[in-house]
Order: sequence, then structure tokens, then C-alpha cells
Amino acid sequence: MKVCATFHDGHLGGATLSVLNAVPELRERGFEFAFWVDRPSDLYELLAEQGHDVDGAPRQVGFSGRWLRTPPGPRKVRETPAWLAGWTRFLRRRRPDVVHANTLYTLPEAAIARALGLPVLFHVHEMLPPKGRLVPRAVDVLGIEAAAVSRACAAAFAGGGGSRSRAPRVVHESAVVPPAPRPPRRPGDPLVVGTVGWVCERKGTDVFLDVARRVRAAMPDVELRLVGPTTPGSHDHAWARARVAQAKADGVRYWPRADVGAQLREWDVFLLCSRYDPFPLVVLEAMAHGLPVVATAVDGIPEQVTPDCGLLAPSQDAGALAAHVVALLGDPERRARMGQAGRARVQEQFTERHQARRLGEAYRDTAAQRTRDGGRRLAA
Repeated sequence: MKVCATFHDGHLGGATLSVLNAVPELRERGFEFAFWVDRPSDLYELLAEQGHDVDGAPRQVGFSGRWLRTPPGPRKVRETPAWLAGWTRFLRRRRPDVVHANTLYTLPEAAIARALGLPVLFHVHEMLPPKGRLVPRAVDVLGIEAAAVSRACAAAFAGGGGSRSRAPRVVHESAVVPPAPRPPRRPGDPLVVGTVGWVCERKGTDVFLDVARRVRAAMPDVELRLVGPTTPGSHDHAWARARVAQAKADGVRYWPRADVGAQLREWDVFLLCSRYDPFPLVVLEAMAHGLPVVATAVDGIPEQVTPDCGLLAPSQDAGALAAHVVALLGDPERRARMGQAGRARVQEQFTERHQARRLGEAYRDTAAQRTRDGGRRLAA
């Protein structure tokens, strides 16, 4: 079975990496892949280096005045037709059995694929925003199959104004489980607490810095780390740069990009302060490395973090989050138990094998809906 996949972003973010994690396992199960992506980009280079069938063009597709105002401004709209025309040619050449449109932002690509008579799996990685209520309706009208990365994400999409009688199927994301968990701390090593994610309000970077100050006030020798890029040209870039400056002033060690696995092997507690988050891949990565997790109880995070492998707190409650972190730092045996439980949970439910099985079922079910009329339209 041939799958043509497209992504809205050329950066190697969680929504893209989560799908690519499952591709090797899916290929072993008999699926072939071709990718249409933003080019040039980090994603294009990665797929080309790995020997995939990949093509693309500069992707400039947006849906808001804010997008139109970000650099290089309105003139980028001139590139939109070339991207969509290239996508159409790509589909006609590859003749896939199913199209994988990844994230809400690929609705135009999904609509074109349906116009060609192709079955489409619309993979939702976001909590549907208030302005996105037309998306579920369009998905219904176009006859597109939807999948979501968490039950919370699926419920939000189903409640977004569509006529579908059921929520989208859930295809949980996965993490690669390293051969061994985080090595034991050596005598003299500092206790380390860190977070990974884009520096932005959604990920609660400002809340993390508040928690960091509270933790350092209670335990001055603790090392705090922030790993994650800002987004040049985005509407909140100035806000993000100010948070980075604040982190450095507060003594928080900062990396815009880093080997996440290498970082996690040096940490004692993973902290995530998201205001909303459908199913953050980095939480699974931390658990796979044997780290206890402290996070906000929002959206899909409670589907990942159970009481035996982490502690949750209300959104934006820096006091509660800091109290959880301090409690774990003071109890190495509890940290070890939670880390072991989290690693076991990922191994039992959230590996590439689990994701590939669910995604493969979604591909086959979606492809089975191809109609004879759809086949004629593509052939034409």
C-alpha cells in the first residue's frame, strides 16, 4: 500500500517527528511512503538523507491576517499556487492508495486530494482552536477520515461543529525507548530539572521560569535547564526572546537546540508547564528515559502521565508545580519508582510498534473507502 504524506512545516517539530517515528515499522508492515514537504527545509534534508521518496516546494499557505503580516509579508502569497499545483502533480505521479495530511494546517492539501478522488487520513495534532470550527465541517463535507493524537484532541475535534456521529479515531504518538534508562547519579552530581519545547506561551515557558525561581528558593543547588528554540518571524518572537533573556538572568541554563536524549540522561525530573497540549511527544521521551514527570493536567497529558509515573497540577499553578518538583527532588526512591513505572508504561503502550499498528489500521480503513468514481477522477 502506497501512502503519500504531506506536512505543514519544514521544521522537525513534534507533530512531524511523531509520524516519522512510525515509518520504519510501517515499511516493515508493507507500506510504501512518498513525502511532499516544504523545500528547502530541515525536514526535506532529513528525508532525502534517509533515502525516502521526497519532493517539495516552498510552502506558503496561511489562514489568518497574522500569518499574512509575518515576514516576508503579503508577497509570500504568490508562492501558494505553486505549492498546491506541485502537490497535485505529485499525487498524479505517485497514485497513492491513501493520503496522509498531517495537522490541521494541511486542510487545503487534503481537499485537493479528495477532489482527485483519493482517500485521505487527516491527522489532527492540535486542540481545535475557537477559530477552527469550520474545519470539522469541511472534513465532513469532503468525506475525509480524521484521526487524533489523544482522546482529548478527538473530543475537541468532534465537538467543533461537524456532523460526524463519532469522534475521530485515536492514534497515540510514540517514543523510542533507549536500551537503558537514565544512568544513576554519581556522587557530587547536581540535581537537574529541565523542560524541552518551543519557547512560547502555549508551552508555558513563563510558568516554567516562575517554577524555577520557586524551586531554587527552596533548593539553591538545583540546576534548571531550558531547551527549545524561539520562532523568528512569529507573532510572539519578541515575547520568547524576553523569556530567554529572563532565563539567563535567573541562572537557568539555556539551549536553543540540543540532543534531547543526551539532555534527558542528565536530568532527575522532567517538567512541562503547558497551558494546552494535545499529546506532547517529549513527555513520552522523558518517561522512556526513566524520568519522573511533573506537568500540567491539560488536554492529553493525563493520558500519558498516570499517578505512578508522575505528578500533575492545574494549568499555570506555579506553586503546585514547584511543590511537586521539590517533593520529588527530596525523595530519590520515589523518583526511581516513578521513572521505572513511566518507562514500563511507554514500553507497554507507546512504542513505534504500537503507533504503527494503529496508524496502519487507519490507512487500511481509509483506503478501503476508495470509490470507483474516485479512481476515475485521478486517472483523468
